[in-house]
Amino acid sequence: MPENTNASLTIMTYNILVGGSDGRINAIEAVIRQQTPDVVGLQEVNDPAACRALAARLGMQCVIGYAATGYHVALLSRWPIRTWAQHGRPVFQKGLIEAVIDLPGEAQPWHIFVAHLTADFFRGHAAERQRVAEIRTVIDCMAEARARGVPHLLMGDFNTLAPGEPFNATGLLARVIELDSERARTHNDLQGHPHLTYVVPPALHPLLPLIRRIPSTPALAWLFQIAAHLYLPRWTVPQLWHAGYVDCVRTAYGAAAVPPTCPLPQPAGRIDYLWAQPALAERLRACEVIEDSPGCPVNMASDHRPVVARFARVPATLPEPELADLAPALAE
Repeated sequence: MPENTNASLTIMTYNILVGGSDGRINAIEAVIRQQTPDVVGLQEVNDPAACRALAARLGMQCVIGYAATGYHVALLSRWPIRTWAQHGRPVFQKGLIEAVIDLPGEAQPWHIFVAHLTADFFRGHAAERQRVAEIRTVIDCMAEARARGVPHLLMGDFNTLAPGEPFNATGLLARVIELDSERARTHNDLQGHPHLTYVVPPALHPLLPLIRRIPSTPALAWLFQIAAHLYLPRWTVPQLWHAGYVDCVRTAYGAAAVPPTCPLPQPAGRIDYLWAQPALAERLRACEVIEDSPGCPVNMASDHRPVVARFARVPATLPEPELADLAPALAE
């Protein structure tokens, strides 16, 4: 990867869709290279060998947090990883890892957390309650770093919406119906992409013929958009607000203008996040949801857009922690 000579530290989070080993790994690499990140948090690292090979080509270190579901998370770093730990068990269905990284010009190493919260959209409110339990686990895992004033941030795919942000429910429904039609036509499972029966709660499955008509019927589409707005719970993100963390994307764009991140090519809502403690948020220079462009094949690489934040490259002013005291908590 080219040397990053900017006066900033660049952090990237990216869901790469079931590992990217179905011919998309080169496109994923091109997207990452175009941003020249210092640290990358990956979700859906379903092919760990492909992830390690990707990291080697990028000249980055790699650590992987394994999940029983096969939906692993990973962290790639251009700079030395002092130590790392896997958290979240048994609460997490997917993955949560923490890495301590020596970043250039910093008075202290940064603690960087990568998380992938559960989806299970067919479970409705029960799935959101699971995500709330998971994010509370994340907050607990960050408690020591928070108490000691250690520079730290959190990134990942949360599979949930933030209050006040737009969501095109009808567009998402149309995309899922299109995917099911493609499966029937091509006999390709389209691994990683949702089925209609995965999005719609089982109690509503008798209504599937009617549901399939919604996107093409203006009155039904209008009613569905209202119903989705009233029904969809948005309880997870406020847990981080209340804990004092800063949503870098929302800071950059404002709630009403936050770009959607998933599912491509016509994303319906933002479910990918990058959070910073207040001291690091003060150093935020820019945060961007990366869209498809020449040399950056986002639409080809995954069904998610990556999120990139750039922080001022200046020494932290926070008090130096006793690293020896932190070591037991980071033992794997």
